[in-house]
Amino acid sequence: MIGGKKKREYSKFKLFFGSLAIFIWILLGTTACRVYFSVGAIIFLALVAFLIFYELGKKGCVSCFYCKTCTVGMGRLPDLFFTKTTKENLNINRKALKLFPFAYLLLSVVPLAFTSVSIIQKFAVYNLVLLIALTVFSVFTGVIRRKLLLNR
Repeated sequence: MIGGKKKREYSKFKLFFGSLAIFIWILLGTTACRVYFSVGAIIFLALVAFLIFYELGKKGCVSCFYCKTCTVGMGRLPDLFFTKTTKENLNINRKALKLFPFAYLLLSVVPLAFTSVSIIQKFAVYNLVLLIALTVFSVFTGVIRRKLLLNR
């Protein structure tokens, strides 16, 4: 325990499946943007991947002293998105904490809006399945992290 914070240890299972879930969520959002224009999907993918994996993951680290095993930020991402870990135990800096609501909106609201509009324009089962998958990811993360999303 350092400075009142517990040292974090990230299991390989949580590291792999948490990062995989985030990657799938990014791909779902990219697919939703692709419905309108391919260039927008490429821009969305590049922006979100940079924001999540570089800014929140790698650059968001406070100190390696708070982790038992260094995962170069990839262990924190599943904690940040999918667990009820307190803000103090996240081992993430202020800049990354301020970027998280923006990243959440970019991952959920933008693709949900594109998918909803595409369903209104022309109904397709593909778009409905995409909307349901995006809603599940967004609601699950939103419920877990509502305090962090609302209270910067």
